Order: sequence, then structure tokens, then C-alpha cells
Amino acid sequence: MKHFIVEDRREGEILLEGEVAADGTLLVTDQADTLEDHEIRLILDAIHQGVAAGHVNGVLAVRGLEWFEKTDA
Repeated sequence: MKHFIVEDRREGEILLEGEVAADGTLLVTDQADTLEDHEIRLILDAIHQGVAAGHVNGVLAVRGLEWFEKTDA
């Protein structure tokens, strides 16, 4: 599985870490204590929509998913 990291570029804090399953499902393996469930869902949704191919709103840096492509399921 491929590993990914989502980082808050302002604070330098890692918000999420996870793995990508063979079917493209993003599995969160670690998260910041400050994140609420709805915030995690928003980040993962943005990644799936292709918005997070590098940065989300210039604030979140996403590493490890440069190869990730949106697939229609």
C-alpha cells in the first residue's frame, strides 16, 4: 500500500497519515487530536475529488498521492 500524509502548511503539523488500499480507498492510520470527524471527511473528500493533488486551499499539503487519480466507481 502507498502511504500518504496531509500537513497543515501554516503550523507545520501533520493532520492525517494513512494508506491507500488497492481499490483506491483511503485508510486513515493516524490523525491529529485537533481534528473532528467532519474535518477528516472533508479532507478525504477533497482528495477523492482531485482537489488535493498537492495543496487544498493553499493551506494543506498532501504528500504521497501525486500518483493518485480520481476513478469513477
